[in-house]
Amino acid sequence: MKKNKIALDELTRWLITYQNFTGVTDKTKIETDEKFSTPAGWLYKLNPVAAKGQSVFETLMLNLILFNQDTKDHYIQQKPVWEYDNINDYVTERKKMILPDDVSSLYTAWARLLHIEWDENEQPTIFSAGLPMYSSENAFKVEPMSTWKHDAQGGADDLKPAVKSTRSLGIAMWRNFGQYINVEKTDGNVTGVEPGLVTWLHALKNKGLIEKNRHLNLISAVLVSDGNATSQAPVVEVTDDLTIRADVLFDTEGTQRWPIRIENMIDTTQQIGKDFWQFAATIGQIRNLDARSFASQQSATFYEQLNTPFKLWLASLSNDDDRDAKELAWKHDLRQIVLDSAEAFMQTSTSRDITGIIVTTKEKSREINIFTANNYLRHNVQKHLEG
Repeated sequence: MKKNKIALDELTRWLITYQNFTGVTDKTKIETDEKFSTPAGWLYKLNPVAAKGQSVFETLMLNLILFNQDTKDHYIQQKPVWEYDNINDYVTERKKMILPDDVSSLYTAWARLLHIEWDENEQPTIFSAGLPMYSSENAFKVEPMSTWKHDAQGGADDLKPAVKSTRSLGIAMWRNFGQYINVEKTDGNVTGVEPGLVTWLHALKNKGLIEKNRHLNLISAVLVSDGNATSQAPVVEVTDDLTIRADVLFDTEGTQRWPIRIENMIDTTQQIGKDFWQFAATIGQIRNLDARSFASQQSATFYEQLNTPFKLWLASLSNDDDRDAKELAWKHDLRQIVLDSAEAFMQTSTSRDITGIIVTTKEKSREINIFTANNYLRHNVQKHLEG
């Protein structure tokens, strides 16, 4: 049958994808002195970011990162898997579970040892065994194409890839702007560690290889697992992007730096998002619904309305702008979007929304309805946009 046949080029693509994005369902593992868990593929454990050029060649050059985060002064010798003398040498090295210092080793790392046998119809049967995989914790000095976040289960300075989960599917790239570029706050604290790719792009700009007014397009494409520890099967692919001028992304104008201002605008935007969530939760409470679930659904719709205008605002920024005016322009748009979203509820309100309910707490009882909820939202929006 056709579904049981596979061409050699298709098999090759499948093998490359499998080694990088396999889950953990396999039970067979190679023999080692120490026990280990069957690993997922290396790329499957990242929140990837890449630069998209205007051609395939330009894309390849923008992503050809020639240094590590901690070795910017010299080139690290690369050693992809095919440069080992034989498979036994490679497996012996992998058993040590030592993170390599070159990106070629990472991106050609096998998650499985595979053996392929061919039948008389030239169709393959594949046998696999899990290999020990090095940890991605604190691998940011070598791994250049992932965002990072603090590891809550590690030490104060430990970082791990900011992997997207099914709970964060609706969070667009721009909302995590501080994961893509170091944003030094006015108190001197830095938001985190930027991807090595962004450090590389900054180096290209400093050398005049990227024009300051050039728009950089950062993209992400990620397979999200089901979150099941025993399978980690992919359930959805998520793609996203953001566009920003090089001189804005790498601005160095002191406390007026665009990255600081952008991060502040994102904080303000997400505060307005919280205000809208509370408004929606109150409406859900009045309607005798699961208030948190209802508010989360409405919040997701609200952020979908924000994504395109914020990305357009971000792409419009330049170092020649009146920065206060650009911030006020976004706040104006944000105010209009949130008030329009609330007005949509007002226009479709039910008799129960209007009559409202009595809410009793230990301190007192109070009446809430769609009008009090809307007034409270407007009060918070005014306070947070002018604060």
